[in-house]
Amino acid sequence: MTTFLEQVERSSIQEAVVEHMRAMLSMDYYQEEFDLVIIDTPPQTSALTASAARAATHLLIPTEMQEDSVAGMADMAQLWQAENQMRQEAKLQLIGILATKYDPQSAAQRRTLDQIVQNEILGDKLIHPPMRYLQTYANSSATYANPRSLFEMHENTPARAEAEQFCKIIFERIFS
Repeated sequence: MTTFLEQVERSSIQEAVVEHMRAMLSMDYYQEEFDLVIIDTPPQTSALTASAARAATHLLIPTEMQEDSVAGMADMAQLWQAENQMRQEAKLQLIGILATKYDPQSAAQRRTLDQIVQNEILGDKLIHPPMRYLQTYANSSATYANPRSLFEMHENTPARAEAEQFCKIIFERIFS
């Protein structure tokens, strides 16, 4: 049985963890050295994910059009809303939800995508078109891939062209 004091102590430790990344990235060194910091976290609620959200100015939620992935996306959307309720100013900007590994031939994936499009809060945040499932993405992320990145592939490679288009959309949403 946990006592009230143990719960308060655990809560204050968790809040210190959540605040740590924001405090660190606010230091002059990081502000002067970096124009952009990208933090990739798992899509579930944890102190690490909450810490990244607290430090962030913008949030991108990639998600597959699968039931478990969409549940993780919903957790991230709730984290976004909760973080903004805590902030007095400089709200956390949701730059978009990026559907990944999308197979337009899958009726289940099409239905899931349609449900997100129709969602009152998240529907207009969806980045169009969805990122298709291409084997090139899987190959480029393998440990010993050659080339090491899809951005090192020929510029006419469909996966590279598609990824560059998404990068352009994301860049415009952050810096416009």
